[in-house]
Amino acid sequence: MQDDERSRLSIPRLNRRRFLELGAAATAGTIAVGSLPLAAGMSRPRRRRGLDLIPDRNGLLDLPYGFHYRLLADESTIYSDGTPRPGDADGMGAFPGPHNTTILCVNHELSVGEPPIVPSVNDDYDPASSGGTSVMQIGPNRELLQAWVSSSGTNRNCAGGVTPWNTWITVEENVSVNRDYTHGWAFEVDPYAPLYGGTPRQIRLDKLGRFLKEAATVDPESRAVYQTEDRTDSFYYRFMPAGRPLPSGYGDYATAAGVLQALVIERLPNANAARPGDTFYPEWAEVPDPDGTPTPTRYQSYTDDKGKPVEPTRFYRGEGSWWSDHEQAVYFDCTGGGSSGHLGQIWRYTPATNALTLVYESHDASVLDHPDNLFVLPWGDLMICEDGSGSDYLRVLKQSGEIIDFARTTVSELAGACWSSSPNTLFVNIQSPSITLAIWGPWPKLV
Repeated sequence: MQDDERSRLSIPRLNRRRFLELGAAATAGTIAVGSLPLAAGMSRPRRRRGLDLIPDRNGLLDLPYGFHYRLLADESTIYSDGTPRPGDADGMGAFPGPHNTTILCVNHELSVGEPPIVPSVNDDYDPASSGGTSVMQIGPNRELLQAWVSSSGTNRNCAGGVTPWNTWITVEENVSVNRDYTHGWAFEVDPYAPLYGGTPRQIRLDKLGRFLKEAATVDPESRAVYQTEDRTDSFYYRFMPAGRPLPSGYGDYATAAGVLQALVIERLPNANAARPGDTFYPEWAEVPDPDGTPTPTRYQSYTDDKGKPVEPTRFYRGEGSWWSDHEQAVYFDCTGGGSSGHLGQIWRYTPATNALTLVYESHDASVLDHPDNLFVLPWGDLMICEDGSGSDYLRVLKQSGEIIDFARTTVSELAGACWSSSPNTLFVNIQSPSITLAIWGPWPKLV
C-alpha cells in the first residue's frame, strides 16, 4: 500500500548544537554527538550521578530542581470518543501533529480478563481480547486537546516502535490461541486517521513473525525491523526486506518480500557471558517457521546459509529498543541480562558494520535496576525506564558510560518515554494506574 500525504510528515530532528542554543549553556567538556560510541571501551560500568531529585508533594514523580511535570491523562480521564482512559499504559511513540501539536500513540498492556479497551474500533482483531492502543493530541502548551482509541482486539501490547513514515508498530507479548485468533503478532497502527477524519485502522504484519514480542525498531535505510523477545531464553530477530521497492508506507510490511532471521554469535550461546565492551560480528539464520506453530520460533532447528546446524544466541528478557540517528545503530536492552544478579544489559547493533557491542551491564541495582523501555535523546544519550523493585527511575546513560538519575517514582514501573520538540518535552507513562505525564525544564543540565 502507498503512504498518503499525512504519513510523510517528517519528525523534527534536533541536533545537539541547536539544542544547546535553545537552552542554557551546557557544562564544559560534554562529549560531542557521535564522537564516541556509547561506553565502547568500558571495563566496568561507572556509577551514577544524581541531580538532587526533589520529593514530589503529590507523591507521583520526583524531578531535579527546575523541572516540572503535568498530568495529561489518568484512569479518570474520559477520551473524546467517550472511552474511559484504558489501563496499563506501556510503550509509546510521539509524532508531529498540525499547528505545533504532538500526537502520542500509547500501548495498553491489557490481557484477557482485564477491563478491555472499549468500544472496539475499525479493524478490531480479536473481540475477546482486551488490549490495543490509544492516541492523544497534545497542544504546544502541554495540555490534552483530544484523545481516542486507535486499535483494539490485541493482547498485552507492551512496547513497539515508530516507523520512518510516522506510524506505530504495536506488538503482543502473548502467544495464546483464542478460537480462530492467534496472538504474538506485530500490528501497524495509523495514529493520524481520526485526526484527519478517517477511522482508526490497524493491520497485522505476519511477515514479522509470531513470538513473545516486546519492541520493534526500523532501520530507516534498509527498512529492516529489529525485534526483541521477552523471555529468559529469548532470541534477537530481524525482518530483512528483499527487493524493491522497500516498505515505505502504512501496511507495506504486511506484503513485503523478505526473511525473518535470528541472531547467531558463534561461541556465545548465552549473551549473559559477554563482558562490557565486547564486540561481536554475528550471523543471521533464517527462522524456519515464522508463524511459530506448533513449535515456537526459539525452539526450532536452525541452519546457516550452507546448511550447517547453528544455535541462535539466547538473551535474558529482551525488551526496549530504539534507533539512533547519531550512530546509525539500534540500541536494545535485556531487562534481566548480565552475569551478576541479572540486573540488566544495554546492547548496540550497527548494521553497516554488522557489529554488536555490549555497551553497559549493571552490577548494582542502585545504579541501574532492570532496564525496560528506552529511547535515544536528541543529543544521543539514552533515556531508560526501569521496571525494578521498590522505587523505579528514569535514568540517562551518557556516551561516557555515566548514569544520571533523572526521575523517580514509587507508584509502579515507568514506561514509554519519548520526546517531542513541539516544544521540547519528555513524555512518559506510569503503568498502573494508567498515567501519562509531560515533563519539561532546563534540558541542557542533562547534556
